[in-house]
Amino acid sequence: MRKVIRTMTIAALVMGGAYGMAMAQDVTARGPLPFTAWDLNKDGAISKAEFDKVRQMRQQARAKEGRMMRNRANAPDFTFFDKNNDGKISQEEFVAARQALMKQRPRGMGMGRGMGMGQGRAPLQQQ
Repeated sequence: MRKVIRTMTIAALVMGGAYGMAMAQDVTARGPLPFTAWDLNKDGAISKAEFDKVRQMRQQARAKEGRMMRNRANAPDFTFFDKNNDGKISQEEFVAARQALMKQRPRGMGMGRGMGMGQGRAPLQQQ
């Protein structure tokens, strides 16, 4: 019985730690952020204020690192994600907009990546 209780306690601590890490995501990290990183108050939706705050934090971090901010003027705005115009972005709207953005990218390019697989290489020749 002690072993079961100890195992369950350890499992709960590990799961709690993973949950805490997921909740404290670094919004200045490179690459696309998950929905949960944009939803700062964790209410299940992204408000315009949250969207603007995360975008501002990411831009400030990039500027501090001296990184280029290409296509900043072309970045999709809040309305691109808020398709039903209710003033908040649901997880479904977020995923759909991300998928639409991925379809617009050149083939082989991933979100937040430089050259995609196979880019910059000559095509294989059939013999």
